[in-house]
Amino acid sequence: MLSSATHRVCTGFGDSKRSFRPPSAVPFQGCGQGNGAGPPIWISTSSVLITMMEAMGYGFECLLVLESQLVTAQCFCFVDNTDVIEAGGTVHHSGEDICASVQAAATLWLGGIRATGGAINPEKSFSWLIDFEWDACNEQKIFKFQLSIYFV
Repeated sequence: MLSSATHRVCTGFGDSKRSFRPPSAVPFQGCGQGNGAGPPIWISTSSVLITMMEAMGYGFECLLVLESQLVTAQCFCFVDNTDVIEAGGTVHHSGEDICASVQAAATLWLGGIRATGGAINPEKSFSWLIDFEWDACNEQKIFKFQLSIYFV
């Protein structure tokens, strides 16, 4: 069975001398680190999750003033890391106004990852709330603080 085989990482610099295999009778899941099929597999998996987030109304949208085009985004993905985005619908929403929505978006993303057979490590997951505020002189103030989101 491929999932219980001994694995080595192969790169342009050569094959690794060290190998790894599942530590127990439970085989590894996923395609494995360094597998050339990893990026296409993640794209096919994450595109379904991103579509799910969009269908449920999560993400960010803004109108480009000069082009009059609507731009939307649900997350930013790079390799196997994803930054899920949640924003208020208007400039009048404060950071505190969207905290419940941020938690709901994180919970939905986690559920989608689990449904595809994946998992999120809570110790490697974190969140930031960035809030913008304008004062009477039209100077922008940016507030950034860590937000308590539960990834379980």
